[in-house]
Amino acid sequence: MNHAPSKPNLLRKISASRPLVTGLVTLLILLVLYAAAGFLLAPWLLQKYFPELVDRHLGASGSVSTVHINPFRLTLEATDLVIAEKNDAPALQVARVYVDFEAAGLLSRTWTFREIRIDKPIISANLDAKSSLNLSRLFAPKPAKAAVAKTSGAAEPLPQLLLQHLLVTGGDFSFKDHTVEPVARAQFNPVNIEMHDVSTLSEHRGEHVLTARLPGGGSLQWQGRFTMAPIDSSGSITLKDAKLTTLWKFVQDHLAIAEPAGSYDLALRYRVRNSKGGYDLQADDLSLRMKDVGFAQKRGGPPLGKLATIVFAGGSADLRKRTLAFQNVTLGEGTINIAIDENGTPDWAILIIDTPART
Repeated sequence: MNHAPSKPNLLRKISASRPLVTGLVTLLILLVLYAAAGFLLAPWLLQKYFPELVDRHLGASGSVSTVHINPFRLTLEATDLVIAEKNDAPALQVARVYVDFEAAGLLSRTWTFREIRIDKPIISANLDAKSSLNLSRLFAPKPAKAAVAKTSGAAEPLPQLLLQHLLVTGGDFSFKDHTVEPVARAQFNPVNIEMHDVSTLSEHRGEHVLTARLPGGGSLQWQGRFTMAPIDSSGSITLKDAKLTTLWKFVQDHLAIAEPAGSYDLALRYRVRNSKGGYDLQADDLSLRMKDVGFAQKRGGPPLGKLATIVFAGGSADLRKRTLAFQNVTLGEGTINIAIDENGTPDWAILIIDTPART
């Protein structure tokens, strides 16, 4: 017996399945177009128009070497980003940026990133002879935007953002100060930063750790917790074996002393928060220990002092009240030399120079 379906029945089955086939074909075409746009078109557009975007929003020149996007994993990777003031050296260079976007956050109207990783950023800060900082010029609000904000009177609310993990590795930060002669330079590398749960959501607290090697071989560690809405941060800062000569380079025009010898350790706990239109900053458990300190007048002469240790302990500070106090100050194993001239003025009284501003 032949059980094959009749021709009319076969045509009806084919006709009934046609919408399904058409839907599958349409879906396949859309997936191919989406993949082509994500893998090919979007990276090409970003690479092509990145210099134009930097010029429009920062008034600077910019370039990016490669851009890769995975539209299914929602990841972006860019290499060799450079931003520089026009006709000037780069202010910002980044070897690699990796961004992992979390689509689920869109359901709560929150821009959510699973991870942002920045490898080997180089930041070059230059303060010119007129005390103008290149980074401030680059990232300052443009006149049109500033005028709109001033007219509206109210600050724009921050977009809802959640960054679950931020990692900065192998950073290099250099600073040049052209307001002093000779030009003062300081370089911090490597700089490593790790932050968790960075968010503009109300009362959402995150954590951060920053480590850096200081000029001359010292180290910095900064760790704590923070919120961005409102701004509230607390934690601890520790400097170990930082060199006094690094600080002296930036104030040498105001001091009549030669390059000092010695190093210092600094430790404190702090809290900073936005309160009544300003910022409150308090610090406690503040301690400063200087070791093998040596001072001498810039123009020669006998040493002003040489001490094995200078210790300030039990300190506290309040920015709003402009107070700084220590419970104990200890000087150990050394000498302090004071010479008085014919007018009765001790040499220590003329160590600070009132230097006129440069034009």
